[in-house]
Amino acid sequence: MQLDQKDDNMKDKILEVRHVSKEYKLGKIKVKALNDVSFSLERGELISIVGPSGSGKTTLLNLIGALDKPTSGSIYIEGTEINSLNEKQLTKIRRDKIGFIFQFYNLIPVLSAFENVDLPMMAASIKKKERNKRALELLQIVGLTNRKNHRPEELSGGERQRVAIARSLANNPSIILADEPTGDLDTKTGEEIINYIKNSNVSTIIVTHDPVVAMATSKIIYLKDGSIEKIEKIN
Repeated sequence: MQLDQKDDNMKDKILEVRHVSKEYKLGKIKVKALNDVSFSLERGELISIVGPSGSGKTTLLNLIGALDKPTSGSIYIEGTEINSLNEKQLTKIRRDKIGFIFQFYNLIPVLSAFENVDLPMMAASIKKKERNKRALELLQIVGLTNRKNHRPEELSGGERQRVAIARSLANNPSIILADEPTGDLDTKTGEEIINYIKNSNVSTIIVTHDPVVAMATSKIIYLKDGSIEKIEKIN
């Protein structure tokens, strides 16, 4: 499906995962990491995915993030099925539609906070004046204007994650995928990070082991052995 071909049934759904399964081959053995997973993400919705190690959480996030392809089933982002896109098209989806936040930040160590936020916009060929303005605005939103010239090693864990949030928002993504964004932080800082994510008003999926983080979302998807065990609405 090309980028301009839409599924009209999506309407206000930013994301729809339809009957997705993923198998890996370990030698002659097939391992099913995901089995017939289906759910959707509405515009502006914040949901969490929880489950024990090995339940398929990271695999699912990689599929949604267009970093891997499912063995079967379909994934739609804003009505576009991403499974059949070529690598150039997938790169554009990752750059323009998806913001990533990781547990260990994944900041470029030799770049300042400002430069880390600027980088995705540079990759998208946005003009320097516009990039500079947006990077400063985003750093102000996460309370780091006075730390803009500091490199990651000069920032606390919470400050690094705030830079990562600002970076994830740089190209105005449709979806944010956050993989254990509070896992390396103390409870108070973790709460602050979740509030920054919530206040972004971007449709977000958070993978977490923390029940407090999960309860701060509107819906919890429980994964077990690669399948959805249940979906719980919180509020």
